[in-house]
Amino acid sequence: MNATPASTTALPQAAAVPPAHDPADDVEILESCVEGSRLHWIINNPHDEGIDEG
Repeated sequence: MNATPASTTALPQAAAVPPAHDPADDVEILESCVEGSRLHWIINNPHDEGIDEG
């Protein structure tokens, strides 16, 4: 009988599992250093413009 020793038997390779996606990686923080600019007003005025959450 020509059996292959167990130590040299090839095992099936597991598929590579990609790292889990972290939704926090999709978050972008908007800032404006130019006070008085339209962008600064939009970012820092949640009641009038509605994009600043805190």
